[in-house]
Amino acid sequence: MRCLKITLKTHSDTRWASKYNAVHSLYCQFGGVIKALRDISTNPIFGDGVANAESILKQFDLEFVYFLVMWDKILNQIYRVNKLLQSSNISIDQASKMINCLNVSLQEMRDRGNEQIKTEAISICDKVGIKSELKIKRTIKRKVMSGENSSGEDISADQFLTLEYY
Repeated sequence: MRCLKITLKTHSDTRWASKYNAVHSLYCQFGGVIKALRDISTNPIFGDGVANAESILKQFDLEFVYFLVMWDKILNQIYRVNKLLQSSNISIDQASKMINCLNVSLQEMRDRGNEQIKTEAISICDKVGIKSELKIKRTIKRKVMSGENSSGEDISADQFLTLEYY
């Protein structure tokens, strides 16, 4: 049962880059992780691992994949700048420009990246056989001013994802 080409990474609180490495390895190996979990969940030889694999598989939905894609993109940008800032021959001026460019890039992702990330997440879900639809999770209640009727506002699944994203 060799599904993964590389080992999934754990993150360390002391090494910031390990967070990127952990997210990126799951992002790159997501299909293999799904395959391995499905293999485990259907093979009784794994005992308690069957129930654990089934439980983990239930957690993988479009929302999970969306956030995996989003965090991979964000952490990738930060990781690259972080590595460049650790260079011994970088000037303060260059470092300042890199940080400003990173800030602009992250802001652009926030302003325009939602559809691109969602499209990629749906594509990944379709490839690995995960439902690629979002469900409305909650009704938003807002404070009612005097003279107004009390009613909750249903939000679409896309709106919910955008609210969670920001």
